[in-house]
Amino acid sequence: MKKRSVSLVFAVFFVLATVFLLAGCTETGDKHSGNAQAQNFTVASGHTCWSPEMSSRIGIDFTPELTGNTETIYHWTIKDTEQKNMTGFFLWDNSTGYKVTYLGDDAWTCGDRTVWWSCRNLNSDTLPDKFTLKVCAIDKIRNETVAETRINITRNNMTFCLE
Repeated sequence: MKKRSVSLVFAVFFVLATVFLLAGCTETGDKHSGNAQAQNFTVASGHTCWSPEMSSRIGIDFTPELTGNTETIYHWTIKDTEQKNMTGFFLWDNSTGYKVTYLGDDAWTCGDRTVWWSCRNLNSDTLPDKFTLKVCAIDKIRNETVAETRINITRNNMTFCLE
């Protein structure tokens, strides 16, 4: 009986630890609508184009806006080519001396934190002409996707613009 109690306590501890880890995940212009399920989901961007020659910005900004759900996490993915790490997502924190945190091409954020997309490979010979960004809004309590959207980014020479 004592062994079963220890196993039960461990299981409860594991579940609670998982919940607390999810609760503490990194918080992380134009609007693109998603196919929200009884929710209004958009991803806003203050900049529709970006080029590596624009040194004042690190990429194109995206801010998720979901009404009706306060416990939301966002899953950001980008499909470019078979090659990985050609592009990626970043957090850009102006309050800490413009610190940039690379999140990769498969990132998770909490809340309505702005995420930036940028191209890491600047060789125009190997870059595709189009990238597809996918954002899923996930209800943290029910652990289910409540809305999602896709945004296309096209490349003309070394300028990347939202479609």
